[in-house]
Amino acid sequence: MCMNMFNRWLAKFLPADEYGIDDASGINKRYRRFRISLLTTLLTISIVPAFITSAIGYFQYRDLLQTTEKEQLLWNLEGAQKTMQALINELHSSIDFIVREDRYEEMLNPETLDDMLVRLKAKYSGFVDLGVIDSRGIQLTYSGPYKLTGYNYRVQEWFDQVLAHGFYVSNVFLGYRNIPHFVIAVSKKLPDSDDTWVLRATINADTLQEFISTINTKASDDIFIVSRSGKLQTSSRYFGNAMEYCPVCEPSSHIHEIIKLQRGMGDVLQVSAELENTPWMLVLMKEKYIHQAAWSSFRKRLVLIFLGCSVTCLVISYSLSTMLTSRIRETDEKRQSLLTDAEHSNKLASIGRLAAGVAHEINNPLAIIDQKNGLMQDLLGLTEDFKYKEKFYASIAGIQNSVSRCKVITHRLLGFARRMDVILEKIKLNELIQEVLNFLEKEA
Repeated sequence: MCMNMFNRWLAKFLPADEYGIDDASGINKRYRRFRISLLTTLLTISIVPAFITSAIGYFQYRDLLQTTEKEQLLWNLEGAQKTMQALINELHSSIDFIVREDRYEEMLNPETLDDMLVRLKAKYSGFVDLGVIDSRGIQLTYSGPYKLTGYNYRVQEWFDQVLAHGFYVSNVFLGYRNIPHFVIAVSKKLPDSDDTWVLRATINADTLQEFISTINTKASDDIFIVSRSGKLQTSSRYFGNAMEYCPVCEPSSHIHEIIKLQRGMGDVLQVSAELENTPWMLVLMKEKYIHQAAWSSFRKRLVLIFLGCSVTCLVISYSLSTMLTSRIRETDEKRQSLLTDAEHSNKLASIGRLAAGVAHEINNPLAIIDQKNGLMQDLLGLTEDFKYKEKFYASIAGIQNSVSRCKVITHRLLGFARRMDVILEKIKLNELIQEVLNFLEKEA
């Protein structure tokens, strides 16, 4: 169906047949239809492979650029991951240094705990408070801006986690302070006892934001930390401030395909990686491809090459279809001419055979007439003279002349019907002309 529609569309642009208006038998129209079909076939054979090749090149080059882009983003993500992991490890080491096994009694002194908090703030200004918690979850000593001494954390999830694993980092939350912050807690066993104590440090979420802002990325990139549940731990260029929800961030440690962001932000490429010993995931998003200029240039060149090939194929196919149609028509006309000549020759041969038959049929009665005429002449010679004898002689002579003329005619008919090989020989032109004149003298 599509091919028929294309043929009808193509027929509107092809010129009418150069041999003139269609004849009654529709020969010119058939040749025009043949030329259109031939042109369609040639275009299909030439353009379809070019289109397939262009499509393969398009997708192959696109995949190559995307692979290069992903590798570059993964390399950037790996560097950012190492930077953030170094921060977390350093915070862990700082707190872990405080909770040595022999310092439990010392840490119960509020002045000592205050001194430790001052030292931590000197290194990281984001530290808010410190607290020593026993195995029952009761905060024995507290250093900070709030009155939390004696507060019981036994029912909170993070307390069970730190007792089980020895180290715990929480998600960013508001809590009692109503300010975004996160908690780092380290547990240690008491000397000569099975009891465990916990040092809990509260750190403002701004510490993460300030540190992640130092990571070198382009202005169009977006790098942020998100929890496993998709809640932002730092602000995001695309998804808002901390504590808001990221709809496209999933817990994983691999590269994602290109995703479509909401709010008309366009296509981005997202990579993510887990941060060890934390419930966080580092996410890096890039709005535009690194090789955007190369990709645009390649697409333009590919389109131009395909259009050039298509135009070339169209010109060549049109020329070939026109030439082949003309050649086929010339061949058909020559064949028709040969068939006409052969038919004419067959007619002449039939006439020759008819003439031979007529000549034979005439010769038989002519022989009888000639014989009887001779007999009459002999009998007349043996007869005595009578009044009309000379008149009879004249009639017999007339009959003899007519018979002779008929014999000449039948002889010529037999010569016309006789098949003779064409040979070169010398002739006497006067005799040939005289013979022709004698043959045609009665028609003059």
